[in-house]
Amino acid sequence: MSTRKPAAESQPPIQQLARRVHLSLQPHNPVESFRVVHRQMVTPRFDMHYAAELGVVLAGRMRRYAEAGARELGRGDAWICGMWEPHGFSVGGTGAEVLVFHFLPEALIQSGPVGGIPYLAPFVGAMPRALMQTLTGKQKSALLQIARQVEPLAGKPQAAWIARSLLDIMRLLSVLMRDWVPNGAEAAAHPETMRAFSRLQPVLQRLREAPAQPLALGEAAALTHLGRSRFAAVFHRTMGTSFAQYRINLTLSHVAKALVQGDDKIQSLARSWGFVDGSHLTRIFKKRFGCTPATYRTRRGFR
Repeated sequence: MSTRKPAAESQPPIQQLARRVHLSLQPHNPVESFRVVHRQMVTPRFDMHYAAELGVVLAGRMRRYAEAGARELGRGDAWICGMWEPHGFSVGGTGAEVLVFHFLPEALIQSGPVGGIPYLAPFVGAMPRALMQTLTGKQKSALLQIARQVEPLAGKPQAAWIARSLLDIMRLLSVLMRDWVPNGAEAAAHPETMRAFSRLQPVLQRLREAPAQPLALGEAAALTHLGRSRFAAVFHRTMGTSFAQYRINLTLSHVAKALVQGDDKIQSLARSWGFVDGSHLTRIFKKRFGCTPATYRTRRGFR
């Protein structure tokens, strides 16, 4: 919220800056929303989290960053972020007011699809993100109209507010997805992807609730009542990465959080999160984030 001094022109890659944000979302509380006014913030702020994210710029301008690149957003523009997708933003001198939703992806599975619209598609890669850069004036006006109707949680019954919020998310997504016509392969694959995502929920829940506990491929497969090979194939196709790589990414995200929120030594963190030693953690961490844990901890903007 506070104005920051301008940073140097060159910025480290997004992989080097992303930090895991701890969200309080739970199955009984699967969504949160908030409006916030950002003042000028030249140094980008980055994060990543399990929850899906959907945002709309209500006023002003901002710059959004993702691994695929950066883009300028103005009034009526929107952005989406998938699970564990590094993302960030910076704000120019005019500031920016935004509406942001965070929600558990499985909440949309339980809610839809409605009217045949596969609302989870943008968050599992079936919908081309390029469409987000070509919103029409009519779409922007519709997004702003819906966003203005979003109600805060205060004074609302919890269950009713959650239902209303999920409906608001689907209304926003219906505008964003209006011109998306999936090809034959995408249309055929999406129902199967949603069923597979639902089937993977016991594994994803176990990883969220006990991330530091080992979970072998065979144990994960047993939670879904699939064989090892079948589970590995379903997981990779649905999540876009292998089970082993997903586990590594999740673990490194927790390590990154510990690095910026505490003072534990690298060796201690390595033992706590299942690495052989500090050197092993440093090697794996650098491959993912582009810098060593020590550099990550001391990088400006995280301490």
